[in-house]
Formats: sequence, structure tokens, C-alpha cells
Amino acid sequence: GTISYDEILSLPRLSWAKDATLTLYGCNSGISGEARNLSIAELFSESQKTIVCGQKGALFPLCVGEYFHSAK
Repeated sequence: GTISYDEILSLPRLSWAKDATLTLYGCNSGISGEARNLSIAELFSESQKTIVCGQKGALFPLCVGEYFHSAK
């Protein structure tokens, strides 16, 4: 299924370690643009207050392309 932006922002915040990183392995999870103001990775970073990496491009069996890397 698909989770909406509002659902991501309403998820309970987890107790992340200070050096934790959440990596989202999904096509274009690190891209924002005309259709969306924030990427999925940026939304998770904002809601969870931790570093999040997201894919910039297509995802194949191995990671391909660049990553979006958020700051806390």
C-alpha cells in the first residue's frame, strides 16, 4: 500500500539513537519537485527528527543513483 504525507507526519516519533539513520529504499524517495514540496525522505526526517536517506532515481536490486541525505 501507499502511505500519505499526512500519515507519515502523524506517525508516532520513535526513540532514535543520536547516530541513527533511516534509509528508504524506494524509487524517488529522495526527490521533491513540482508534484511535492518535500520528498518522502524529508517528511520522515521532519517527523522522526533523525537523519534519513532516500533514493534519487530508480531502484533496482542494487542501489543505483544518488541519495538524498537529510540533516537532523
